[in-house]
Amino acid sequence: MQQFERGVTERFRPEVPSVGWSWRLIVFSTIVAIAAVLLYAGMEYGYRSVLESERNSLEQELAQVDMSINAADQNNLINFYSQIYNMQNLLRDHITISNLFSFLEPNTNSKVQYTQLNMNLDSYSIDISGTAPSMDAIVNQLEAFRRQPMIAGLVLRKADSNQGGDGGTLNLAPENQTPASGFNFTINLTLSRDFFKQL
Repeated sequence: MQQFERGVTERFRPEVPSVGWSWRLIVFSTIVAIAAVLLYAGMEYGYRSVLESERNSLEQELAQVDMSINAADQNNLINFYSQIYNMQNLLRDHITISNLFSFLEPNTNSKVQYTQLNMNLDSYSIDISGTAPSMDAIVNQLEAFRRQPMIAGLVLRKADSNQGGDGGTLNLAPENQTPASGFNFTINLTLSRDFFKQL
């Protein structure tokens, strides 16, 4: 039995941890450290001198190119670049009025006819005068403008009958609106600041 007990205790005895690091780990760490030191030394003393010599040769080439171009050509190049830069800024900030027509065309009621367009670029406001066969057509046109995100403000300045007779005052009674009658109107649109740049 003693022999059996001794075999069991030896088998299940806890393993005693070894003191210190394994010699393989120490060798690997030493190799990595030496490689890092060699790499640093190579970069510091070898590659840096290569980069310095390339930089010096490039500076010499630039100095030669700089000397080969005379002062008049340099001034012409500077003036040309300045003109290009200024034109680029002007074109970026340029207001293109023709964009207004691209906006009006799809947003105009087919029953409405424009007769006059006045524009104030300082306030980004447009007065549009026109004719329409009915007040419904004018209201539909106002609604079409109101739905556009580029319109900051919308005012109906005038709407009167173009039948004449009583001084052109607006009478909305249905019996006064014969099929031959029509209405003159003036709408004021205030456009957003980016209107002419986004179209």
